[in-house]
Amino acid sequence: MTGRKLDVRDIQAFGRWLDELGRLDVLVLNVSALSGDWGEALSTDVQATVACAEAAIPKLLRSDAAAISYIGSMAGSLAAPTSAAYGAAKAAMAHYMKSLSARLLPKVRVNTVSPGDTLFEGGLRDRVQREEPEVFAKVLQRNPMQRLADPAEVARVVAFISCPAASFVSGANWYADGGSVAHVQF
Repeated sequence: MTGRKLDVRDIQAFGRWLDELGRLDVLVLNVSALSGDWGEALSTDVQATVACAEAAIPKLLRSDAAAISYIGSMAGSLAAPTSAAYGAAKAAMAHYMKSLSARLLPKVRVNTVSPGDTLFEGGLRDRVQREEPEVFAKVLQRNPMQRLADPAEVARVVAFISCPAASFVSGANWYADGGSVAHVQF
């Protein structure tokens, strides 16, 4: 297993990385501009991410167990006044991943994992916990599990849907959100 942090807006750098890899079985796209700016959200979270996925498809088609896992967000399913651009970009990508699944099956499985609020050092919720404890308490109360996700919990969902044990799973959006987005998907 290997990974690299790249600026997905630099498709040439992404292409060079793909060339260095040789073989590609699983692609995890974890991309976010984390911006309220519509142009930035759409150009980074949608256009650049789609370009990276499309660039990786030829390599994935040569694998016997190929999977693409996209890290979405529950913000793509819930309306929030402070994250319209971010949420819209994540919703667009969840739809693109479903469409990509329909296009690439049976050779490549494609899924989305949509985390809810996740607590990690240096992250938004970490800052809120330290600087605005009363706001953080409200965030905890809002979650049915009364806590935030640990990144390892989200990673385990990604690992599962990316591995051969999930060989019959594709086109799904997996919510790792502690029940925050409680609805049936049709």
